[in-house]
Amino acid sequence: MIRLWRSCLYVLPVSHTWTHVPGVTLLGDAARLMPPLGAGANLAMPEGAELAESIATGNGEPDRVVRAFEERMWARAGRWAQITAAGLEGLVSPDPAEALALFERVQRS
Repeated sequence: MIRLWRSCLYVLPVSHTWTHVPGVTLLGDAARLMPPLGAGANLAMPEGAELAESIATGNGEPDRVVRAFEERMWARAGRWAQITAAGLEGLVSPDPAEALALFERVQRS
């Protein structure tokens, strides 16, 4: 017997940012809650590397370096949030043929 459970998917608004807190920042899924289409993990790794490099090579106060990183991260994450929101909308379409066609297009790219 197969049992199906309904689950909710929670996402933050595409334009979500936060007030900078000195000494703290977030990366990957902790920084953005997007549909589970792989973007969070794929963004977290390069973000971690970029932040580390920015701090290691940055001139000036580390907090200023982190704040500049957050601005770049938010712009990049915003683009991916739009892409994943559109992808989720298509995948949960009431028309199964439309959802399948979208899935096949994404798999080829």
